[in-house]
Amino acid sequence: MLEVSDMISSKLDYKENLVVSGSLDGTTFNPLVLTTQYTIEAQPALNADGELKIAFVPAQLKVGEAALKYVRVYFHAAINETAIMGQAILNNVTVDYNNGFTPGDDTSNDVKVYTGGKNFKKTNGTIGLAGAEFAVKNAAGKLLKITAGEYEWVNTLAETTFRLVSDANGLFNIKGLKYELTGGTTYYIYETKAPMSTAGYPYQLIETDIPFLVNGTSFYSDPAAIALGTAPATATPQDVLNTLGPQIPQTGGIGTILFTVIGGGLMGSALMLNKKRNKA
Repeated sequence: MLEVSDMISSKLDYKENLVVSGSLDGTTFNPLVLTTQYTIEAQPALNADGELKIAFVPAQLKVGEAALKYVRVYFHAAINETAIMGQAILNNVTVDYNNGFTPGDDTSNDVKVYTGGKNFKKTNGTIGLAGAEFAVKNAAGKLLKITAGEYEWVNTLAETTFRLVSDANGLFNIKGLKYELTGGTTYYIYETKAPMSTAGYPYQLIETDIPFLVNGTSFYSDPAAIALGTAPATATPQDVLNTLGPQIPQTGGIGTILFTVIGGGLMGSALMLNKKRNKA
């Protein structure tokens, strides 16, 4: 008897993609045959948590006459909205066995999964600004795309409609980004739409990437004190400053052209007046 079970955390959603494989050398793994070499005794519903339990048929765990020395169970799970940013999600596997001599069970070491986030405030230095929109980039310059809760990184802005939008107080945030436990991971926001002032004047669009650091305390200042993943951010937001626009046009811009045309017209009018006075 050989069984492997994993009680998937409520902070994770089971996404299937289950692959059960075996190996003679621990390097090359080949898929095992369902019902012949293993059976699925328990399996969570799609997008839910619960127990995944695989029972192997020891007599069939072989290639020809050679017995398999390694088995591997692979599946896909995604962090869901109940996950607490910066707080570990624990996962471990239990192996139950009976080799005909000594029954027993072993539990794997705790495997800890972390996810993080960042909160921001769009401001003019005095008040928060609503309606600014941002895309998210990683260090490779790829842009974040989210489809049905699944994160992926794409090459161009045209490939993703995902945007962070500042609320009435100028606040906005991003959750669910992986980070290095030592030192954190740097990401970037890129402004795609600038806010408007209360007087109806546009703010200048920020045309450079704005770096931000994701680590264990970048969303919650004390993740251990948070009970629900839906709790609002407690870490100090990173300010994103905007100034009123538009910018003064550079040499050769439309503003310079208009100034030249109007100035030339005024000079012409002055010459005509002088001519009339001379005739008088």
